[in-house]
Amino acid sequence: MSQQYWPGNQPYADNSQQPSYAYRDLSLYYSANGADYTYPAKRQQFLRLRFFIKLFLFLSIIGGAMILPLHDTAVYSTYRQGSCTITNKQVKEHVNKNKSGHVTSRTYYPVLSYTVHPSSGGQASATGFDGPRQQGYSTHSDAQEVADRYQIGETTDCWYNPAEPDKAFLVFYGYNRSDAIGTFLLSLIGFSALVISVYLLFSWSVWRLYALWKRGVVTQGMVIRNEERRRRSRKYIVSIIGFRALEEQGAERQITVEQALAPGSLVPVCYDPLYPRYRRYGEWPDGSACVPGFLGVTGLLLVASIIMLILWLVP
Repeated sequence: MSQQYWPGNQPYADNSQQPSYAYRDLSLYYSANGADYTYPAKRQQFLRLRFFIKLFLFLSIIGGAMILPLHDTAVYSTYRQGSCTITNKQVKEHVNKNKSGHVTSRTYYPVLSYTVHPSSGGQASATGFDGPRQQGYSTHSDAQEVADRYQIGETTDCWYNPAEPDKAFLVFYGYNRSDAIGTFLLSLIGFSALVISVYLLFSWSVWRLYALWKRGVVTQGMVIRNEERRRRSRKYIVSIIGFRALEEQGAERQITVEQALAPGSLVPVCYDPLYPRYRRYGEWPDGSACVPGFLGVTGLLLVASIIMLILWLVP
């Protein structure tokens, strides 16, 4: 795509001949004396669009977090009472460790194996004890005392899922409002992390590059300074580039690039006139630059959709 410039600028051969502000979309040229009326209207449209996108993301997070509570409520409401025959029993230990690997606590759970006898006939094998939430014990003897209440070969009452009889509990607490709230909060954390990750990946690897390619402004930036930084065991040099957007009078923005550039040198910077926070070192990106990011977002959404579908279908 050919480059465009506002009147008075000409294509340049090197950085020293770079024009002050080269606009891809001439209709966005902002005149500081107020002669332009198109830019403010388009910026308001852009900011309004960003607001509705964020509102949609918020509603998506809330809606997505409600999937698992609704699923669990629907599943556990179908559990029926039946009979189970104890085939084995034991106590399992769960060890909690800190980041250094030191044991901080131990929790013990009674675990029994039993054969489920559904009212519809047949039988299924199941392992566990109580649910949907498990009660842990601080000592092995307390958990063993619970397990000893049942004898191998004994037939006792239990609760099972008619769709999947191997999903059964000897002690069924039911699925109440507090359980649903707990599941919702956990889902909210996980779904928020997913949605925010997708949004940031799309914003910075797709939309930002598309915006700069479609309507970016190329101007001169100056290398302010170099800094030495460390990433794990590797040291590297970054350059801090400062520039001013024509649409932000008196404000200076910066770009950090992992490259040693000469302090005081002039370098090209591309920014979005509607949202100068979108910026990059260099000129306009190529139109295909957002393709890898788009494929990454699509793959992430596909994996997330498959996981959500599996969680919904699991009885």
